Amino acid sequence: MEPFQHIDIIHMKKSGIINKDLAVTTESPLMIFINNDMFDQIMRTPGDEKALITGLLFSNKIITASADIETITLSNSDHGDVAHIQIRKQLMGLSFDKNHQIQSKKLTFIDIQECFNALSRYQPVRNMTRSTHAAILFDKSCHPISAKEDIGRHNALDKVIGQTLIDNSLNDAHMLVLSSRVSHELISKVLNTPVKCILSVSRPTSLAVEIARHDDISLACLSKNDGVLIFSGYQRFQIE
Repeated sequence: MEPFQHIDIIHMKKSGIINKDLAVTTESPLMIFINNDMFDQIMRTPGDEKALITGLLFSNKIITASADIETITLSNSDHGDVAHIQIRKQLMGLSFDKNHQIQSKKLTFIDIQECFNALSRYQPVRNMTRSTHAAILFDKSCHPISAKEDIGRHNALDKVIGQTLIDNSLNDAHMLVLSSRVSHELISKVLNTPVKCILSVSRPTSLAVEIARHDDISLACLSKNDGVLIFSGYQRFQIE
């Protein structure tokens, strides 16, 4: 199934009516079974299912590495797509080295602008449909190591984390850029990773700020007028 579909619509203007063929983002259910037990059913944009499932299981602390997954089998049913996952065992804990210290440069305003500008480059579906979210993980040098999009902001983050697990590059992750706001659910997923800085287009929620300050995560978003608003972790920004 494609991540977008073309549908016929009517565009009404003051001057009259125009028939159009318009691209819209596909929203489709995915039922997930783990070791033959029903785990969850989510709505998502088709594509990157392996990354999505890997990130989702990691965020829920069911696995600690992609190697914990033996097989992922995808099939179709009358009710939607189905994923059957076999995992070796349930593990609790984090999949990155807690002693792995990432030394990164401080973020300048130019760095932040370039990271936000990357969003449009990694959202091909949104460029057509204007209805998907994106998540991009950067390393300590502000180089992107994984980027994904989905109709669900939670799914986009699970996909991007899952892809780094598959690529064995999660330990390199230092900064996350989101096209959406940061809620407590999203920042909780980040606590299972080495990410220490989150940039978002929209303002974070109060609980997200509270968690970020408690766990020493830098949190900033775009300002409506100019620049960025920094909510926590000021020490990781170069303020001139």
